[in-house]
Amino acid sequence: MSLRTRIRVDGQWTTRSLDIHEVLARNKDNNMQQVPQALTVPKPLVQGILTQTLVHSPVVQQIIPARIRHQSKNDAVFVYSNSIEIKEVVLGPKVIGKTGWDGTLENIHLETVGTKRDFESNIRSARILGQQRQAIPVGSQILSRDISIKTEDQEVPKPEPLLDHKIPQHILVLTLECRKIAFVFAYHDLHGGVHFLSRSWPLPAQASYLEELGEYLAVDPKSRAMAVAGYENTLTLYSLKSMEQMRHEVEMEENLRYDAFMPIKGEKHFKVEGTILKMEFLHPPKDDTNHVILLLIVSKNGKTRLLLYEWDFLLDIRRAEFKGNGLPVEVEDQLPLLLIPLTFAAAFVLVSERRITVYRDILSGSARSHVHHAVHDDSPKSACSSGRWPVWTQWARPMRSEHYGETRDQIFLCREDGVVRFIIVNEKKEGMFDSNHTAGILEVNINTAFATIDLGSGVYDLLVAGGDMCDGGSWAFLPRMSSPYGFTRLLNWTPVADVEMVNDAKSGTSEYCAIAYRQRLFACTGRGSKNGSVTEFRYGTLASKIGATVDLGDAARKGVLDMWALPVNSWSGEGDDAEGIEKGVLLLISHVNDTELVFLPFAEDADPYSITQDIGFDVSTRTTTAGSTDAGFLIQITSRTIRAMSLESSARPYESSVQNENIVAACIQRVPNKTTLLLTIVHNEQGFQLHQGHIGVENNCITYEELGETVNLSSEPTCVSVRWISDRIFAFVGTVNGTLQIYHAEPGASLSPQYEHLFGDEYAVCDSIAAIPCRSDSQLIICGLRNGEVQVLKCTTEDLGRFTDIKDSGVYSKRVSLGTTTVIIWDRLEIGTMAVRVTNDTTKASRVIISCDQTMYSLEYSAQSALRPPAKVNKVWIMDPNSPGFSQGPLSCFTQADFGTLGGCSDLRTGSVFYLREAQLFTANLSKESQPYLVPRRLPIKGTPTRVIFSERLNRLIILYNKTTSSLNNLQDDGQGRRNVPRPRTLQSAIVCVDPNQEHHEGDSEARGDHYAPAIKEQTLGERFLGILEWFPFDNRNEHLKYHIFVINSMIERLRSPSHESKGRLLLISPTTDGAGKIKLHEKKVIELEAPVWTVACFGSNSLVYACGNDLVMQTLDMGTKKFHQPTRTSMRSRGNYISVHGSFIYVSTAAQSLSIYKIEDQTFSLQFSDSIERPSIYHLYDPKQSVILASDMSNRLAGLWQPPQVRMDRSAPTVFEANLSASVTRLCRISRPPWHQQHQRFSDHVGEAFIGSSVDGTIYQFVLLDKPSWKLLRFIQNMVMRNRVVCPFPRHDIYERHLEPDEKKKHHMQIDGDILGRLLDRGGESLLQEMLYKEPNTNHKLVDFHTAADRQARFWDLVRGAIGESQGLAVVIDWMRVLLLPAL
Repeated sequence: MSLRTRIRVDGQWTTRSLDIHEVLARNKDNNMQQVPQALTVPKPLVQGILTQTLVHSPVVQQIIPARIRHQSKNDAVFVYSNSIEIKEVVLGPKVIGKTGWDGTLENIHLETVGTKRDFESNIRSARILGQQRQAIPVGSQILSRDISIKTEDQEVPKPEPLLDHKIPQHILVLTLECRKIAFVFAYHDLHGGVHFLSRSWPLPAQASYLEELGEYLAVDPKSRAMAVAGYENTLTLYSLKSMEQMRHEVEMEENLRYDAFMPIKGEKHFKVEGTILKMEFLHPPKDDTNHVILLLIVSKNGKTRLLLYEWDFLLDIRRAEFKGNGLPVEVEDQLPLLLIPLTFAAAFVLVSERRITVYRDILSGSARSHVHHAVHDDSPKSACSSGRWPVWTQWARPMRSEHYGETRDQIFLCREDGVVRFIIVNEKKEGMFDSNHTAGILEVNINTAFATIDLGSGVYDLLVAGGDMCDGGSWAFLPRMSSPYGFTRLLNWTPVADVEMVNDAKSGTSEYCAIAYRQRLFACTGRGSKNGSVTEFRYGTLASKIGATVDLGDAARKGVLDMWALPVNSWSGEGDDAEGIEKGVLLLISHVNDTELVFLPFAEDADPYSITQDIGFDVSTRTTTAGSTDAGFLIQITSRTIRAMSLESSARPYESSVQNENIVAACIQRVPNKTTLLLTIVHNEQGFQLHQGHIGVENNCITYEELGETVNLSSEPTCVSVRWISDRIFAFVGTVNGTLQIYHAEPGASLSPQYEHLFGDEYAVCDSIAAIPCRSDSQLIICGLRNGEVQVLKCTTEDLGRFTDIKDSGVYSKRVSLGTTTVIIWDRLEIGTMAVRVTNDTTKASRVIISCDQTMYSLEYSAQSALRPPAKVNKVWIMDPNSPGFSQGPLSCFTQADFGTLGGCSDLRTGSVFYLREAQLFTANLSKESQPYLVPRRLPIKGTPTRVIFSERLNRLIILYNKTTSSLNNLQDDGQGRRNVPRPRTLQSAIVCVDPNQEHHEGDSEARGDHYAPAIKEQTLGERFLGILEWFPFDNRNEHLKYHIFVINSMIERLRSPSHESKGRLLLISPTTDGAGKIKLHEKKVIELEAPVWTVACFGSNSLVYACGNDLVMQTLDMGTKKFHQPTRTSMRSRGNYISVHGSFIYVSTAAQSLSIYKIEDQTFSLQFSDSIERPSIYHLYDPKQSVILASDMSNRLAGLWQPPQVRMDRSAPTVFEANLSASVTRLCRISRPPWHQQHQRFSDHVGEAFIGSSVDGTIYQFVLLDKPSWKLLRFIQNMVMRNRVVCPFPRHDIYERHLEPDEKKKHHMQIDGDILGRLLDRGGESLLQEMLYKEPNTNHKLVDFHTAADRQARFWDLVRGAIGESQGLAVVIDWMRVLLLPAL
């Protein structure tokens, strides 16, 4: 189509024909030129996010006693939301005089031995298949021919590793949310580590989303069949292979045939009409052993029926069929809480809210029932926030002999408030019940995590429960005792309602303020008056406090230089009246002018005591060092003497004194061939001289022999250490000149100088030396310096040709060859500001213990990395199991025990840490785990805490909490045995001010602080405090006019009003401090509002912005009249959940429309940006460096929204990335990385700022923003890893799973799953990545792109060059990933 028009050409008008498309194109160009410059904004940067789970949720869903490791291991499987954990029963010391029971009672705790977290999906249900559980036929020894329980003071012999080709007695079955059945068992490797093998089987497709297939899982008592069902529609029955058949298929080869392991033999699907309430297999009658009976309880049209599915096991699974039309149940049992199959004659128990009913003879077509009403004899044990009666939540069957279970069955029932009832059902007794009584009260809330662990017949029943919004534990139910005896405490810090990050410098305590970068994370946890608390989340290496605290008195208060723990195998004790032979630990505590001896006996009922008699040690002067030999000789070196003695034998002690000389430094080191070397440095007229010698014995006399010639030192020494490397002796001497002098010698020969290393700083003087062995030919020498640093040198005799081209800048690339020995400057770590002391960890050769700034740390290096791996530095947190509020305080001094062959006692063992806090001596057992743990410290609150902030001005945590009171004495029966009647309850919100550094002692019901519930004018019953803000309004014209106010936003529920409308208020409270330092709160103003105030924030110098109902409101305080101006208001489509202010922008997370960004223009709210996707938003955090807002929602997602520098035409904030998480993030906060994360100069530019996110279920995440090159490399690696069954045995289904190239168009692909990358590093690292790059893929897993190994390698190295520059190999990439995954918490 064309048209004719006149146009001017060269000054003349002429007529021309123009195409319509040409006209439209010209108009488009003109319109583009007229667009205002403010609407043309740059595109957002491509950015990814690295998500990592630091702390997993402690909520236990199920506890299942099972032997999925080895038949000799008495384990329990703890099932969490998306992971499983194996805990082993460990026997401790005997409990004496605490129970009133005349039998033997060992102190039992559960020790974690293995964890599996690679399911990539939530777990819906779990069961065990395999051989039937049988009682241990033993007495009080709790040992038998096929089972052993580990004790703390000795190691039970490890079961043979996988080389024995045995499938364990039990296999764990899991149904996953991703519609898969998982079969899992564990095995031991050659080093005793626990690994898991798993296979999966797909579930049928769901007919609807509400079906939730896999919610019900049942296994036949003889493991012949298995059933899986959802809430409705579908039932799948599976026939299973016998354990013998599986073993034959799997174990027939030299190595375990993993691909042959699959328990399922066949399956059949049934359609179920109605809602499935319960499902279990029943025990068949004794004369019908091949009978498989499945019972379903189904509700349809308001009626509940019992449905039976039967099958002859000898026939094919397709012969299984539904029997009859279903049997009706009585009205009272239509909604059963529990279905318990009994061990005889296909009988079962239904537990409802009002009664217990036993059903029998169901196979005859008309079941008989026996009712027992004595269920509510026990009133509620606490004033819960619920108005209903507590319900029964779980059951457990204690192990009894097979003969006992033929006609009787015993059941433990647990109620949600901790009441446990014991029921005995007898088939031959009229009424079926032998007993139904309360066995005890656990004093915790319980959900579905409840089980019994078999300890042997004739002992006692051990019950284990996971707490519901409180700690769980284990208890011994002793015969004829009225209450159970508690053992282990299972920590649970849920729910997490709020978190607050506090800087150490702001908290103002000597324990923390020395290190300004460290931050402390406090959270509102727990629920109710018993379990509510403010918990400090401490993340690091766990040390469990044991024993009692010993006060060393004034001698310790005058100053302790150092101390040593020496093992004593046998000693007659102190004094003439000492009775018997004692074993224990002898502590040498060195003061400035003398030495103190303290003996800690191993005996359970013995107390520590000071030694005053002469036992051979020099106590008149300070001790330089001390130690022991393999033969049990004790050695003490002072400034004047060298002494060696034995408290266990009659060997004559050795003692030598130096004349006109002082021993200024010394070390004692055990080396191979049971030799103990001594290096001493003496100061005399000739200067400083280094002596070498060893301790021996001859003719029952302890001897000391000098080795080689004396070495003259050129500088004054500060410390000395000796190491055995490649069958040679290496001596390391630190000097005051900031150098480390290295000597070496053949065994027995003289030491010769090799190299002098300069640390490179005026205050970098080495005070202590430790070592981590890499191999027999190399060690890492750890040097603690006075300037707060740790420098690490690698001393090796291996071929280091591949280190020639290292291009790292600075001191790290320096190496020196000393003939056949090479010294490399390996690492440099900034720990603190004061002198660093390092010592070897006796529990783990790859770890050293550091003390700096009165704090203890652990330093560990990965053994898998061939290059320089990032250091694993974790703070050591000491937790007292008996005192949740224990604060370890500032550390004065510490030492570790090394008992060698002595073994220790049940509490004290090799690795026990003895440390001083002022004059108090504590003992703790250090965890051997490399993975850091969450070590909570609790400050109890008499209520449910909801909000917490830290006031820097008051140096207090300001906590809002709710107190619920109810009457437990006015309960009435309705005449039908029903006790479930509502109870009157009242709710009151209150405030408490708590010092974050106070120590909570056992027995304190509440944290000691300044408690104050302000007397609010016309306070209304049911008012709930929703949030608190610390506000400092000031006048710009008068900087001295400044106020300190707490603003509390509240909601007043009007449940009894006709409209049920709730009101709200803003409460302005002013804090003051009296002369005694006690905080008082004074009400200043109350603003009554027509709707609840959900959140509040401060804006500018003297304005408040808050969400009232669905409105966003701003009010400004007139500093002259002290009155608020008329509010500015705008309506939103949903309520605001959280408000923050940055500069002139107001950010609002709304309940339905995600994030909205406003600005005040002409005294009105102007919407600037909003999320283009509607999300049920919870919280947000703005990152000004990247102009990215992290926004969380209730769909378990975390979105990154980019705020453009100018307003866009559509006023949208584009989505940069989306991260799918296991739980919704409810709080976000920034966290500073510790300084030792910055030592990797090569990677420092690629490590972004870290953020911490918390969830209600107790999960803590770490988030790191990534630039585009880093994201592309990590996503390429993750795409490869997700196809590797070693790292991801349960792969996710994704339509892009056949692509390796990162796709930035899909925002959920911008997430890098740090948990997957962490498993890659743990399960192979460099070797596994190399296999994925260089191995041709299976034809069944052909990829769309980069199918060949050559293509993958070319693309991989191209991405590596873009992300981290030129690389020397895969080891550099692996170490870069390790740096990115270092936890900042």
